[in-house]
Amino acid sequence: MKYLYILLVLVISVVLVFLATLEAEYSNEGVLFCKNAISTSKPYGLNSIITDPEITNNSYKEITFDWEDLIVTGKDGDRSISVGRCTYNKIDKKIVFLSIYSDNLISDDYEIIESLSKSSPEEALAIAKDLGFNDRQVTWIKKYGASSFAGHYNPKKEIINSPRITESDLLELDKWNIINLYPNKVLQNQFLSVETNLSQALRKSL
Repeated sequence: MKYLYILLVLVISVVLVFLATLEAEYSNEGVLFCKNAISTSKPYGLNSIITDPEITNNSYKEITFDWEDLIVTGKDGDRSISVGRCTYNKIDKKIVFLSIYSDNLISDDYEIIESLSKSSPEEALAIAKDLGFNDRQVTWIKKYGASSFAGHYNPKKEIINSPRITESDLLELDKWNIINLYPNKVLQNQFLSVETNLSQALRKSL
């Protein structure tokens, strides 16, 4: 029995090491894909400086990288610091979402956006509910879906000076790439919410 226990521990250890190695490979592969996509994008990639990103959402299927310090060339020709996001599908080995600030360079939401463009408010609400929205998130998107929002949380993790919504509500929208949420690393109760093409389409139709 003792030897079986030792063997089981060894097997579990090997599996954990294998999974950790595999996850590291996915992460490295995804970062390379995303960095290349940014550096070759126009005009942003011109003379860009792309640092190592932070992993903000990670599941068995997708991994999301966020940048808060990208140096890119804007459409006006000036270089500036920008936020950016890239979501990489580990299974299909492709980027499914890429944005520089609010400019969505790659997105797999075009079918939903096309459907929303033809929807009544009632149909748009049904689409939002199918995506997993609760009532607080719907209210938030109605007000801020087409613009960026810099805000902060109170001690109860509710957003101050806005429709009633919580940090967890925004984190869900962020995980679904409905919005891009960038927490302030220094002042941890503050954040920046950046719109996407999908959030703008929802705002317009709701």
